Amino acid sequence: MRVKHQKRAEAKEARKKEQQQNQKEALSAELMNDTYRSEFRSAPTAAESQTINNFFFNSHVQLDWMTMNFLEMPEDQKVPKKKKEEVSTGFVKPGITIGLPEVVFLGKCNVGKSTLLNALVTPSSNKDLTEFAYASKVAGYTKSLNAFNLGDRLRIIDTPGYGVKGRPAQGKQVLEYLQNRKELRKVYLLVGSVDGFNNHDDGILDFLFTNGIPFEIVFTKVDKVLQKRQLTANITKSGILEEAQAPELLFTASGTNKKFDKRQGFTELRKSILSACGLPYDIRPLKKRQ
Repeated sequence: MRVKHQKRAEAKEARKKEQQQNQKEALSAELMNDTYRSEFRSAPTAAESQTINNFFFNSHVQLDWMTMNFLEMPEDQKVPKKKKEEVSTGFVKPGITIGLPEVVFLGKCNVGKSTLLNALVTPSSNKDLTEFAYASKVAGYTKSLNAFNLGDRLRIIDTPGYGVKGRPAQGKQVLEYLQNRKELRKVYLLVGSVDGFNNHDDGILDFLFTNGIPFEIVFTKVDKVLQKRQLTANITKSGILEEAQAPELLFTASGTNKKFDKRQGFTELRKSILSACGLPYDIRPLKKRQ
């Protein structure tokens, strides 16, 4: 009996060591961020990580406005007034703060945009996401531009997904926003880590480069990639890093698995957002979450 017990203990210890070794070797968002971080970007320090995450976790999140019409977006210290014959395509919450810096998230349908936005304001150790952007399994669920206020310091703009389920009118609205929105500070283009870039992504990239719109690329669902070479091949094939003004690459994993029990890459993305909005890393929300 003693021999059997010893063998079971040894087997258990061997499995534990194997699991630890696999986790070290496994592809992770952190590993990819370390690999592709440019000389112009630094990893968040421990002190920065704490204050940055505290802002996103403690900020009150509310939907300030939503619309399918660029002209209905509030800006320049005013909220547009509709003529009697006009039919509204959304709403503007009364009493909102005008002129906050904005960052916008773009991506094809079902790239994981809404899930990523929810993960931004959820502690990595929490199993369930704080849901402010509805994450649907139905491609093309988001139909309008939705502006979410974080702590009355900045706004995150959610957009309709493009691609097979996208509509021309939605695409026109998004392009108008990108070209004309004064509050826009940066675009985050989401690309699936498994599938890489498609023709629709290439079209958006051409538009951003041509119009000189600052942007970064965020690879989603890194946890779904089996091997690092698959993801690096997608990046190399795209030629994105060969551009004269190559964008920063960020990597995230909104899901968890046996190897990684926490969501990954979001502190670096949060840091990028605050930097894009010109806000210090120790900023505190003016409106806190209850």
